[in-house]
Amino acid sequence: MAHQVLFKQTDYRKFAKDVHEKLRDVAVDATYRFLLKNLKIIKGSPSKPGQPPAYQTGALFRSVKKRKVARGMATKARGEIIITSKYAKIHEFGGKILPKKAKMLAIPINAQADGLLLTYGRTRNIPNLFVYKAKSGGLFLARSEDKELEVLFALKDSVYMPPRPFVRPARAKVKRLLGPLAKKARSKVKFGK
Repeated sequence: MAHQVLFKQTDYRKFAKDVHEKLRDVAVDATYRFLLKNLKIIKGSPSKPGQPPAYQTGALFRSVKKRKVARGMATKARGEIIITSKYAKIHEFGGKILPKKAKMLAIPINAQADGLLLTYGRTRNIPNLFVYKAKSGGLFLARSEDKELEVLFALKDSVYMPPRPFVRPARAKVKRLLGPLAKKARSKVKFGK
């Protein structure tokens, strides 16, 4: 009895290529879902260093997009994740933050300062603020109400923001789920447009 040939060698290559592309699509979908889940875990106040960024305004969450990208002249598209938020990269990797439009950064130091920022949008729009120099030499933005000093913001030349990764944990989770197949199923994540 002769064995029947079910696949030719070229069929195996095509099958392997198809499996590889499907794995990549699975990896992109899973990474995308875990990314969005990471960004909705913590709501409210800012997250601690090392944790995913807290969900406050939803801007970072809304900036995560999944799209198909054509590969050269190939007819098949590959999925990738794009994060368009300006501050996504600094959240993911941490780094030094410098002022862009002002001479110094105004860092809110209490809940009232946070509320004023929500109401007025920027520190320069908050009425009756003035620069206060403490005995220690530190500079602050304060205001005076009923002859009582109310310190609201610390002024700094720069600040270091520790990483609050949300992409790397999502990719690590997908890698753990896919196990040995993960090498063939890498998801591509881009910061920027």
